[in-house]
Amino acid sequence: MNATSKRTAPPTNKQLTSTIFSPAPDDRLRCRICAKHRSQANGKGYTNLVDHLRRAHSQVTVETAYKHILQYGTASLVLDISPHAKGIHDWIE
Repeated sequence: MNATSKRTAPPTNKQLTSTIFSPAPDDRLRCRICAKHRSQANGKGYTNLVDHLRRAHSQVTVETAYKHILQYGTASLVLDISPHAKGIHDWIE
């Protein structure tokens, strides 16, 4: 087997958003990375949520959070990153 056959396919938008966003009490969804609330109309797809992930978070942050949530069920380690450290990371990225 070569290295490319061992890679897993990237998550679909549905998988990504259902993992990274959790229901909030105000009928919106809360980003488990930054705790911001986003709206998603029923049956309208995931564009608003995916757009938030692309604009507000680096690809590395999203991938790390996705894998961490799948493994541990929480994004607490991702949420504990200071804004200063996150700013430096995003700037370097």
